[in-house]
Amino acid sequence: MVDRICSAQWPASLTIESESYGAVVVQNLPGAEIPRTFEKTAAITARFQEKRILVNTYADGIAFLGLSRGLEYLYQAAASREINQAIAGYMKTARYFLQRVYSLEAENLNDMAEKHRARLANPAIKRPLNTVARDFLRKIAGGRTIHLPADRIAETR
Repeated sequence: MVDRICSAQWPASLTIESESYGAVVVQNLPGAEIPRTFEKTAAITARFQEKRILVNTYADGIAFLGLSRGLEYLYQAAASREINQAIAGYMKTARYFLQRVYSLEAENLNDMAEKHRARLANPAIKRPLNTVARDFLRKIAGGRTIHLPADRIAETR
């Protein structure tokens, strides 16, 4: 998986992990020519939200928590038991949201969340926390991804 969050100074530095996984997910549209190696899905929005929440929103959360604890790098925050415990309730709600709204399977979401956490905890990728934990007020403003799970769950009740 290539994501700019893995790079300390995108695109000037890019660390290739020796053990990695990746996927290209494309929307299965009638008549589209799609290479066989690509995963096809009719639920492209669900897969996008899965990545957005399990990678980006998680990284934002742990980055802000890491800065508040005096850490320097994203990998330190992702590897911190204390930070992961602090964000666990939110991430559980976020996975529940993905299950309920997008019909994604709990086991797969748990597996993917752990893979993303492990990838972000790679000490070879020295992404400074202040490049992730930025624009706090904009990120917590209404309508942003951080509010999406709670807002949408409330709508479906």
